[in-house]
Amino acid sequence: ALTLPLLSLFLQVLDIFWSLASNSLEERIKSAAHLCEVCQAPDQPRKSSAKHQPGELDLAFTPASPLLRYCLRRLVKGLSSSRESARQGFSLALSGLVPVLVQQ
Repeated sequence: ALTLPLLSLFLQVLDIFWSLASNSLEERIKSAAHLCEVCQAPDQPRKSSAKHQPGELDLAFTPASPLLRYCLRRLVKGLSSSRESARQGFSLALSGLVPVLVQQ
């Protein structure tokens, strides 16, 4: 079950995804940076993750944060969007999340 703070965070992320598809380059950049910050927040609920060396990305690795898993799935799906600027914003955010994955 989602707690109120977690539900609020997911609603905030939904707004970020809408902004990622903006025609404004500045808004896409701000939204991508904001999404990366939200996914790096230390208060994210986490499950125990697969063991791997720091800095090493395991291809079978599943991100520990449910929010990060959701964001990655949605960003990958958004790469095929037909909206005018969505692909640029989603790819920008996805590339910004790579360091987050490596840190986990």
